[in-house]
Amino acid sequence: MKEVLIQSVPLSDIVISHVSEHYASSMKRYLESLGCRVTYWGERGKYHIQFPEGTTENTYAGQSTRRTHRTIVTLPGGTRLIKFVLVPLNDTYPVYCTLVLPNEVLFGPNKQTTRVEIINQQAKTAIVSGDMEQGSAYVQAGVTGAKTLGSQRRYNEAYDNFKQMALLWPQEKRVKELRELFVERL
Repeated sequence: MKEVLIQSVPLSDIVISHVSEHYASSMKRYLESLGCRVTYWGERGKYHIQFPEGTTENTYAGQSTRRTHRTIVTLPGGTRLIKFVLVPLNDTYPVYCTLVLPNEVLFGPNKQTTRVEIINQQAKTAIVSGDMEQGSAYVQAGVTGAKTLGSQRRYNEAYDNFKQMALLWPQEKRVKELRELFVERL
């Protein structure tokens, strides 16, 4: 299916948040190689990204919903990145903005650890955007991956995501079922 461009506007900068340390280092290295400037803002994994002149943000038909806005950021050399802006169901939570980087940028020497970290990030994104079912699936995959790797760090990330879900949806059957994955932690 051919993409139908609705709007193209210049883009000078964005702020993204909830970026893990490993993802941030890969992101920073990659974006700086494309002429961007990436600055850590010191709170909740926030990063300010300044794009080179000539960068555009392009909106295509059928790519967004009321709570998820997907655009394509096109840099002067033609590199395209996906930008998501997620509006949470709970209006007291902040809007969440993130960039999706190409797999080859993220999957370095330890591909499995990075894969589980990305799954945990995807869980966090789903939870923040109010998608309990998708968040549950990612939390479950994150726990399974962390146990397979024997990674306490990745397990803790999955557990933090579970705790957020338990706060948002304490009475939901699916969330109660996830508790079983963390029996040794409770």
